[in-house]
Amino acid sequence: ASPMGELRRLTAECPGVKTVFYSGNNSPELVIEAMGAGAKAFVSKSEEPEAILRAIRKVVTSDE
Repeated sequence: ASPMGELRRLTAECPGVKTVFYSGNNSPELVIEAMGAGAKAFVSKSEEPEAILRAIRKVVTSDE
């Protein structure tokens, strides 16, 4: 299955799950699709390594 398909499946099976989508493709369309599929944050692999840590902290501490 594709990463997006797995995200949709995970979100459907575990509605309260908090996910960060990490991808080498940072097109606006992919970001919108990932967020629509249930991701709480999106990080591009082209960002500095600290970006993934910031995203995880933000998602973990959010009330959503």
